Amino acid sequence: MTRLAESFARVITRRSAGWTFRDSLAGLAFAVLIAVLWSAPSAAQDNYRRVALVIGNSDYDSAPALPNPANDALAMSDSLRKLGFTVKTGIDLDAAGMVSNLRSFGTMAETADVALVFYAGHGIQVDGENFLLPVDTTLERERDLNYEALALNLILSEVSQARKLAVVILDACRDNPFSGQLKTAMGPTRSTVVGRGLTRVDAPADTLVAFATRDGAVAEDGFGFNSPFTTALVSHLDEPGVEIGHYFRKVRDSVVESTSGRQEPFVYGSLSAEQFYLNPRSSVPQPDLVQTNVPVPPTPPAAQTGAEADVLFWRSIQDRDDATEYRAYLNRFPNGMFADIARYRLGSDEATEEPPVVEEPAEVTAAAAPPRRIWNRRVRDYDLDNDRGDRDNDDDDGGDDGDDGDD
Repeated sequence: MTRLAESFARVITRRSAGWTFRDSLAGLAFAVLIAVLWSAPSAAQDNYRRVALVIGNSDYDSAPALPNPANDALAMSDSLRKLGFTVKTGIDLDAAGMVSNLRSFGTMAETADVALVFYAGHGIQVDGENFLLPVDTTLERERDLNYEALALNLILSEVSQARKLAVVILDACRDNPFSGQLKTAMGPTRSTVVGRGLTRVDAPADTLVAFATRDGAVAEDGFGFNSPFTTALVSHLDEPGVEIGHYFRKVRDSVVESTSGRQEPFVYGSLSAEQFYLNPRSSVPQPDLVQTNVPVPPTPPAAQTGAEADVLFWRSIQDRDDATEYRAYLNRFPNGMFADIARYRLGSDEATEEPPVVEEPAEVTAAAAPPRRIWNRRVRDYDLDNDRGDRDNDDDDGGDDGDDGDD
């Protein structure tokens, strides 16, 4: 490509003194040829088979809930699906669910050109190894990591089966309550092996690993609907024709700017000279795996706090008989004007014997900005293979994996 550009420059230099009509046609044809060749790599990648596993763990059983990972995972799923990825999504997965999703995704990666894993939630480094934590993690002793956590090396071994490119994106460097309790369980002589954030990785060939922040540092969860890292990831995925190395540099700059330098994403791995594009120039959306039992979340106004948002959110769900929507309301407005009614309808122990009567304000004016979707963090998994009972999301057509389908 460089030689073609140089040749084109020489043609312009030599002919600049006096162009003929024939010269101009030849130059135009040459320029068109360069444009075609320049766009060929990204256009050819439209035909690549692309698969993705996206996991967001927010609602931990033994730790305070994280506000954004479930939102981050759903935002990434939507963006990747629009770029032609076949996406397998899991929200608030326990240990069995994470293992099952990874196993079935590994089967998909074997026949894919590009395989991508995105994880948002708690992660931990112990003795130089990184682990991702399911929602049922307790970590009462060091050996519990072997049973309750998912080693990053296992994820790398599955995703690296892709024929062309493997990508692992971790928004998992958050301040982690499990680190402290694990240090206490291990005692003073071993507590030093528990590090802060995640540790650097040695990625397999043609595999790229992106951290929300550099190794040993802690990333911010953010105050918006998504974390600063995921916000930048989704924003720059909309830009077509950006080579993957340049893409992650743009993400890095956006996060550094949005956090005033407090957080700096970091990328590990070694790629070949071939140019790769997560968003080629002419991307065609492909259908996602079936998502049949996912509740439709309410759509409140853009404002995330305040009486107007509280009332409008409640009005959007008050006539529906869906427990997940009431839980979504309580997650967003735990002390809201209608919180007691929501708890009553959920059958909560905190509910009063009779639902209280709340008088709504006479006038409520919605925010002028377009509505933002609030996702329900209590959804435990997506029924991707349309069997309505397979908690673990795998694509097999076997028997019940132990989920009673109560989500």
